[in-house]
Amino acid sequence: MNPSPLTADDFSAFFRELWGAERDPFPWQREFARRLCVGQAPDFVAVPTGSGKTACLDAAVFALAMQAALPVADRTQGRRIFFIVNRRVIVDEAYERAGELCKKLRVAAPDSVAGRVTAALRGLSGDSEAAPLNRVQLRGGIYRDRSWAGSLLQPMIICSTVDQVGSRLLFRGYGVSPQARPIHAALVSQDSSLIIDEAHISRPFVQTLRWVERYRCHGSADTETVQLPFQLIQMTATPPAETLDDQKITLTLEDYEHPVLRPRLRGAKPARLVAEPKAKGKAREEQMAKRLAEEAEKILVEDHPRSIAIMVNRVATARSVAEKLEKEYAGRVTLLIGRLRPLDREATTQDIQERLKTGATTSTHSDGPSIVVSTQCLEVGADLDFDTLVTEAASLDALRQRFGRLNRGGREITARAVIVLPGDQDLPLDKLDDAAPCDPIYANAIPRTWRWLSGLAQDGVVDFGINAMSAAVDALRVTDSEETFAAMLSPTGDAPILLPAYLDCWVQTNPAPAADPDVALFLHGPQREMTDVQLCWRGDLPDTASEEEWGDILSLCPPSAAEGLPVPLHVFRNWLGSRGKFEDSSGDVAENQEARDKKKKEEDRGVPALIWRGPADRLFARRAADLHPGDTIVLRVQDGGWQSLGHLPGAPNDPQTTLGKRLTPEEVRRVDVAEEAAASTRRRAIIRIHAALGTPERGTAAENLSNMACDPERDWRFSEIKELLLRLLNEEKPGWVFTVKQREVIKHLADPKVHLASPEPYPGNQGFVLTSRDLLPYGDSEEANETDADALLEAAQPQELCDHTRVVLARLERTLAHLPLAKWREALIASVEAHDWGKIDPRFQALLRGTTPFAAMASTAFLAKSGSIPSSVVARRAARERAELPEGFRHEMLSVQMAATEVGANVLPAAPMLRALALHLIATHHGYARPFAPITNDDTPPDVSLPMNGKTIAVSRAHRLDHPAHALDSGLAERFWQTHRHYGWWGVALLEAVVRLADQAASAHPQATAKP
Repeated sequence: MNPSPLTADDFSAFFRELWGAERDPFPWQREFARRLCVGQAPDFVAVPTGSGKTACLDAAVFALAMQAALPVADRTQGRRIFFIVNRRVIVDEAYERAGELCKKLRVAAPDSVAGRVTAALRGLSGDSEAAPLNRVQLRGGIYRDRSWAGSLLQPMIICSTVDQVGSRLLFRGYGVSPQARPIHAALVSQDSSLIIDEAHISRPFVQTLRWVERYRCHGSADTETVQLPFQLIQMTATPPAETLDDQKITLTLEDYEHPVLRPRLRGAKPARLVAEPKAKGKAREEQMAKRLAEEAEKILVEDHPRSIAIMVNRVATARSVAEKLEKEYAGRVTLLIGRLRPLDREATTQDIQERLKTGATTSTHSDGPSIVVSTQCLEVGADLDFDTLVTEAASLDALRQRFGRLNRGGREITARAVIVLPGDQDLPLDKLDDAAPCDPIYANAIPRTWRWLSGLAQDGVVDFGINAMSAAVDALRVTDSEETFAAMLSPTGDAPILLPAYLDCWVQTNPAPAADPDVALFLHGPQREMTDVQLCWRGDLPDTASEEEWGDILSLCPPSAAEGLPVPLHVFRNWLGSRGKFEDSSGDVAENQEARDKKKKEEDRGVPALIWRGPADRLFARRAADLHPGDTIVLRVQDGGWQSLGHLPGAPNDPQTTLGKRLTPEEVRRVDVAEEAAASTRRRAIIRIHAALGTPERGTAAENLSNMACDPERDWRFSEIKELLLRLLNEEKPGWVFTVKQREVIKHLADPKVHLASPEPYPGNQGFVLTSRDLLPYGDSEEANETDADALLEAAQPQELCDHTRVVLARLERTLAHLPLAKWREALIASVEAHDWGKIDPRFQALLRGTTPFAAMASTAFLAKSGSIPSSVVARRAARERAELPEGFRHEMLSVQMAATEVGANVLPAAPMLRALALHLIATHHGYARPFAPITNDDTPPDVSLPMNGKTIAVSRAHRLDHPAHALDSGLAERFWQTHRHYGWWGVALLEAVVRLADQAASAHPQATAKP
């Protein structure tokens, strides 16, 4: 018997099944779910902090499942649900909730409402065995960390930031390779729902999104723009005054009287206003930290609270406060700033969440107080409930967010708080100049907010309870102007008008044009800086700054997201280009930045910093202009920098700040976490054997393994390696100190059932790297799949050309069965049939087989994928040279030439526009030819021929010499612009993604293999 269709009325039962029979959704949550289900999504969700806003994810997932029964063209809810914030966050409540939601749906009883939701979501994915829902935390982009971009059909929750989502939407994804940019643009712009938290401070981004909505259907009457659902919802407690009631969701009378919400909303939060006049000039940070610590100690002594939060505006202030409190409360202080590596973040926040999560009962007064010092990174996303609060003065909206962490659960306690104003912000209103703001983060909002709060205060105390403050704000907006209220909020400008000419520039992803508008202006407005770079420390790099040698070593174990420390781009530029003491006045939100003086002489810190964009694209940062948003920067552990740029819990003293400090190999390992990151992010088992990473004791397996790794004869036997790995695990004193994760990796590599890859040697026989293509047996599946734009590395085992094409076609058919793309079906199928024809070049076949062209021609079958291409740059270069394949050769360009022949054109559609689309999709199926093909010096191309239906597709050597794909008259650029004008900027990206993701999925999960 088929289950009954889901209806909006089922949401309450769905919610209870997820979170407990006693937990009904709040009335506003039910209404929000109903409106999503019927396709009437509100523009705004205007409810205060602590009202359960992350339940919007539950509602969006439920609406997606309910609409699965509708005709595809009638659906309004996107498969990809983005939850977006405009700051660095440490505790991501939305991501945690998404994880719980994924787990509960996987085990839901089939006859329950949740089980029916699960079935509907699996139906949308086209795979009855797939996870019904995945979740991804989209952090800074790092080469090859593109697991979220693996499917067009998979329902997914993506928790991310304005920078990460916005840059991808505009074809300039921060940290995303040029090849992958169109896929990311398609996934954000098509079949997606964007929920923006704190939307009032993301106005430029929202303005840009409105332009994107308009341009998705941009064109003349005869165009065929490709459009899937695209939905925008803004969450803010202060929507514009002119917002109509039907455009927003607000709390109802029923919400105000709800037994859970009522104490949260009515609870008093008395805050004492305190000024610190000495906190100005050079003494600002020291005096401010001293006063904040004193106020915190006073509360701790007098009130004996279970917990206290000290929230400040600047990273430097947070560090200083934590150091002062640690002297008196050693082991009780936790420093939380946005500049934490994901691996460190998870370990650091786990205990805090267990003790301080709203409703938690694990912490008692006898445990001692939990003291958390943080920046703005705890203002949003953290479902933490503190007893008391000390905060630096900030804008009104920032303060309301901070007080949202104070007695969040509405407990019957005295929620005591202090707000401290630094002396440099204690300014008369008539002295404020908006053209020259007094604070780089909050502009002039702090003194204006302070004056207003002082007017509200009674005996120096103001009530920051939700109802009390909402009433005061409402009165202000009625009695005074909206401009007065807006001037107390975090500053936000306006984005430039998004002109079609800008999109024409951005859509040229590979190669990008010289005239390339800065997308940051369209995400944050002018002079607002929020972009990050990702810093990665490695201990196995030589002290000589050789791009080639560093690149070769990093290719053995490429940087991954879990080890990347997010640091504001301007902060790293300043650090790298300065000597001596480094001063940092930044926080964890967007801030005003003066234009960089390009004529100013830059000093050199003398620290080599490699910009890593992949094995073939890396350079040392020699000038500030070399650095770009989203870049991955690799530093030597021995050169330090972590104590100035971020926070690495448990790290040794920093050589940059501790004169004469020399790190031991064990200390190097505390900073270099490459193996743990690879295991966590990609489920890749990697162990690096190198002297700089560990000094083995004599007579141990570690010493034997080290000696083997440095053997110039490279007489490496897998059986001996596995035996030594087993001994490492079993020896009482193995000679190296392993983390739990490293021991799991070693155990996996030592398993007889796991196939070791050939050891990859370090340059100069300094060691080797052990790995396997067999993934580790743990981790979230939605984050583990590794995809790569490089055709040579996509497959785990060899695949014949005909078999691979058949599997790609099957993947394509599954996608077409679930998306409304029938108009373009003929072109999509034709492009898949012809996309890999160019791989029949004998030199390419030799590369795939690891042999010479002459030997490759002896085979009777063509390969599409290789299972033995090495990872290191050196080994791959040697394989290419052995195959006599020119550097930069792209097989897809030869595929286009073959498809354009008289015989090859038989697979193409007859309609001219569809034919042009098919040829464009063939040329771009690895992200090149947008709009020009790479220049390749190929002086000796062979004749190629491929039998097809009794005829032969042939391209002669002479034709290849006379008509190279990179020639301006090749037709690639013309078809690029022709298709974009007809199908739209994001429409073409979607059609490309359909073909490319089918190809990648077929490579990762082949159904047929061949022996080389």
